[in-house]
Order: sequence, then structure tokens, then C-alpha cells
Amino acid sequence: MLHTPTLVAVFAALLTTAILVHCSNWWLHRPMRGPGWWAAGTAVNTLGATLFVLRDRIPDLLSIVGGSATIMSGLLIMLNGLYVFADRKLDWRIPAALLSVVLVNNSYFSLIDNSMTYRWLVTACVIATIKCLALAALWRIGKRDGRWGTMLLVISSTSEIFFYLGHAGMTLLYEPHLTRLGDFSQLQPRGVLTIIILLMVNTFGYVMLSANRSRAELSRFALQDPLTGLANRRVFDNRLQAQIAAANRNGTPLSLLLFDLDYFKRINDVHGHQAGDDLLRHFAALGRGITRGNDDFARIGGEEFALLAPGADLAVALEIGERLRTQLEASAIELDGQTLRATTSVGVATLGAHGRDAATLTRAADSALYAAKTGGRNQVVAAREQTAPSSEASAMSPLPATAPS
Repeated sequence: MLHTPTLVAVFAALLTTAILVHCSNWWLHRPMRGPGWWAAGTAVNTLGATLFVLRDRIPDLLSIVGGSATIMSGLLIMLNGLYVFADRKLDWRIPAALLSVVLVNNSYFSLIDNSMTYRWLVTACVIATIKCLALAALWRIGKRDGRWGTMLLVISSTSEIFFYLGHAGMTLLYEPHLTRLGDFSQLQPRGVLTIIILLMVNTFGYVMLSANRSRAELSRFALQDPLTGLANRRVFDNRLQAQIAAANRNGTPLSLLLFDLDYFKRINDVHGHQAGDDLLRHFAALGRGITRGNDDFARIGGEEFALLAPGADLAVALEIGERLRTQLEASAIELDGQTLRATTSVGVATLGAHGRDAATLTRAADSALYAAKTGGRNQVVAAREQTAPSSEASAMSPLPATAPS
């Protein structure tokens, strides 16, 4: 038969190994908030398990009450690490209340009315509660980084909830008179063995969580402009190809708008690059505000932006460009007590009238943007019609409402 105290000693030894794994994980992912908490929590857990192993060599108050409280503190530290990793704040009253319940319960059922059954019953319920809180944090992490990275911890945490509640209930039902860890029991050794297995699964789950966050961040860096958070040129080009294919297949309109912030280099030279960065972020925020659900808005160059508008004909596209142009013109950025204002020039092209593929459509929009810049800036210009061009004035005509800067 499995010897429970021996299994507890094995558990403490494995926790030491888990500390090394968590410390390595923290070292490899130092910029991340979370792995350091998990390493610290595992270290505290190891201390608590060691106090249990030293039962009969140290006072019961230190071994039973101190050991259980220390293990619970370690679990709560790791839980807080999960919430930090999920960019959420764990209300301090929750861990304080859970730790108080364990302290009061285990003090009473060890020093006054000795009963390991009731110590385990309450402790197991508190651990199950911690795992429920962990699932809430994992749901948020999975929503941000992808579900596959959280899968192992979700499975192990769910298993722990059922295990702790089930094992505590069976202990209360079949072995209600246990007083110490070494008492003859069919359930104790199996329970400790299950906890050992879950420890190993959890450890790999936390490593997988960090690795998945690194993968997600690398993917974001590859697909997003880091300054504005918009899609980058690579993503936009792929979306342009896909949307053109879909529009040609379905016979639906599609428009491309190119934006160039006027006098951006001068703004950088006069106000500094921080002002330029603030302007880029400001314009990106304005663009997000006017885009529709299926539009694609991206930063494709230094001060250049592009908006792909599926379902928008030339009139709608011109309206979108004019709306963003006027919003930027009317807005201001406060910078070191100064008010910074900026404008943008816009070139618009539509699929069919100005091109049938990505190259010709982009070239048409770029030509319209060039006309807007050379024609006085701060205006929206439509591209030249590919068929039956009329005159230079009608080929590239700004909206009547615009005014050059």
C-alpha cells in the first residue's frame, strides 16, 4: 500500500523541481508580468509542504496550521500571478478571506478538536474556490492570446475542482475520524498521488502559458504596427488581394483610400519625434472611429495610412475620406502647453473604374493622393477614370467642400 507521509515527501521534492522550472520560465520571459509570481508561489508552496513533512519533529501548530496556511499563501500568490498575467486586479479581500478561513478552521481542528477530516474538508473547498478564480483569469488570457495556450491549465484546474470537492466529500463520508496524515486510509495516499500528478501538469501548463504569450506577441509584432496598433503593410496587402478577389467574384463595389499626413516631416523637425508619434496615434484613433465593421485600416508607411472599404462605391468612399479629413482638421493635440494641429491629403480609387487588380487600384489611389498633395493638400481627390477620360479638371477633382491648407 502507498505510504502517505512518503508521498508527501515526494510531493515536496517535486515542488523543488517545479521551482527550478518556474524560475527558468521567469528568466526566459522576464518582461512578462506573471511568471515571477508563479515562481514565488511555488517556493512558498514548497516551504508549506516541508512543514508538513516535518510533522512530529516540530510543534503541530507550526506543522499543521503553519504548513496549511503557507501552502494556501503559495496558491494565492500564484493566483495573483494569473490575474497580473491577464491584466486584471485581484481584490485583496478575496485571498485575505480565503486564508483566514483556512487559518481559523485548521487551528480549531488541530488544537481544540483534532480532526484531519474537517481540516481537509475546508482546505479542499478553499482550493477548489481558488481554482474557480483561476479559470476566470484563464478565460481572459485565452481570449487575448488564444485558447490553445490555456488548454492544459484549464483542464488541470477543472480536474482539481472536481478532485478536491470529490475527495473531501468521500473522506467525510467514508473516513470521518481521521486525525493525522499517517492514519490508515484508503483515500489519503490516492489523494496525495493525484495531487502530485496535477502538480506536474500545472507546472507544464504555466510554461505553456508563457510560451503562448510569447508566440501571440510575436504574431502581433509581425502583423501590427507597434506604434499605432493598426495592421501593418504586410497584412493590408494580403487583405487587399483577398477583398479584390471577393469583390470581383461577387460583383460588389470596393474602394481604396490612401492618406498622407501633411507636412509631417516639418512637425517632427519643429516639435520633435514624440509629437510626430502622438499625431500618428491620434490619427489612427480617429480612423478607427470612422471605419465600418468590415473596413480595413492600416498604417502602410511613415505618415501614410490606407483604408480598404468593401461595399463602398466612389461616393461613399469620398464621404469616408472627407469625414476623416475634417475630423483631423478640427481636432488638436495638446503637447507641452502647445496645441498641435494637422491635416491630411486623401486619394480615393474604386475597383472597376480605376483598376481591376491590386497593382492598378493602388497606383490609381496613389496618383490621386499625389494630385491632392500637389493641388494644395488637405483635400480628398478621386482617381482618374480608366475609361473615357474627359479633362484634367474632371479626372482628378477634389470635393467642393475641401480647402487647401
